[in-house]
Amino acid sequence: MNYELAKKLKDKGFPQEITEQYNASTYSDGTYIPTLSELIAYCGDRFHGIYKANTWITHIFTGDGEFDDVYVGGSTPEKSVAEAWLLLNMNK
Repeated sequence: MNYELAKKLKDKGFPQEITEQYNASTYSDGTYIPTLSELIAYCGDRFHGIYKANTWITHIFTGDGEFDDVYVGGSTPEKSVAEAWLLLNMNK
């Protein structure tokens, strides 16, 4: 995951504690790089799945009413789920 996306996650409140010691990675300023499993876990019950088409697609349930089911794309599974998490937390 590139620094810009990791920093966006941090700025929106993604937990920065290291939960998977064997995969712990941070940038030089301490910005945490979450694993795919952490990203999925923090989406919670709103995460419905991820699949590969021409790009990686994450399916989430926003619970916003008219457009409850949302599909978020990304070049990697981590980027796709990170962008989905950001969408779910955009009002923070």
